[in-house]
Amino acid sequence: MSRNQRETFLRWVSRGLFETAKYRLGQEAKAMRDEFTQRLQDRLGSKTRVLHFLLRYGLKFKGVQFIHRNQGDAPFGLLKLTLKPAAFSQKKSALFVPGIGDSPLSWVAPYAICEKALKKEGFSEFLSLDFPGFNGFLSDKTMVTSFDVMVSMVKSTIDTTRPSLMIGHSLGGWLIAKALESTQHKPDHVILIAPSGHVPENEREAFGQLILNQKNMPFEERVKWITRTNHRILKLFKKEFEGFFEKPEVEQFIKSITHDHFLKPEPLRTKRFTLIWGDEDQFVQYRWAKEWTRFEGNNPFFTFLTLNRVGHIPQLETPVKIAFMIKRVLSV
Repeated sequence: MSRNQRETFLRWVSRGLFETAKYRLGQEAKAMRDEFTQRLQDRLGSKTRVLHFLLRYGLKFKGVQFIHRNQGDAPFGLLKLTLKPAAFSQKKSALFVPGIGDSPLSWVAPYAICEKALKKEGFSEFLSLDFPGFNGFLSDKTMVTSFDVMVSMVKSTIDTTRPSLMIGHSLGGWLIAKALESTQHKPDHVILIAPSGHVPENEREAFGQLILNQKNMPFEERVKWITRTNHRILKLFKKEFEGFFEKPEVEQFIKSITHDHFLKPEPLRTKRFTLIWGDEDQFVQYRWAKEWTRFEGNNPFFTFLTLNRVGHIPQLETPVKIAFMIKRVLSV
């Protein structure tokens, strides 16, 4: 065997040994990770609890405070991230309200991207509501079964924190708009993402029934219906995602909504209003955006933006795109 042949042979042997070691170490690391996750799950009870356990420490390290609040006998949470120190009289707050079954946790990525933009615009704190019984830190609490109580939670938070910016997704957008009908505070800017609340009168009953029928819908069909992409996170938390709509409290909550709870045919009570919607949203349908836009014709500070090829949950389908869209409207 010539010298060149020996060197080539040794290189191949070395490469083979390296790849074998790399593979075995990778397999061992994966096994260790899986074992750690399983032990956490066995101890905490579900994948949601594991996620909460890990995120709680991550958010705590970031400086996020979890504030326990109550509306009557109903508990709810408020996550608070201080962006920069400010005297109480100089505080400039932003408030986020999530949709049904959702929580601030699914929006961590978009708002991490937006953090610098919020600081640049002078915000001193970012607040986010966490509802009991939804898939947030209070998932083990009983869900509120009254639409009025949930509106009161949002209204009391607005009255005490007086945010200049409000962001709401889905049900969260409806709750913000409903709370603004009765609060004295008028924010500088409201951003609503695929909000419910303005549903054509002849479609309201069917919309409520569609939500109730979630529990009878096969998982794969449900995922395709609520999101344009068959998102792997929803598959990972299949049990929790399906279990939420099977709660009897969800049906009680939907049935507590009357025609009076839908929004008045008038412009939103804010100085500036941005509406964002995925054009393939089948849950809160994209065509319902016109129910919002027709009341804002005389508002020079109204903006309507479309997320192309996106369904109802942009924070999971396209977190970077929704984050940069929010950043863009913040700086206008």
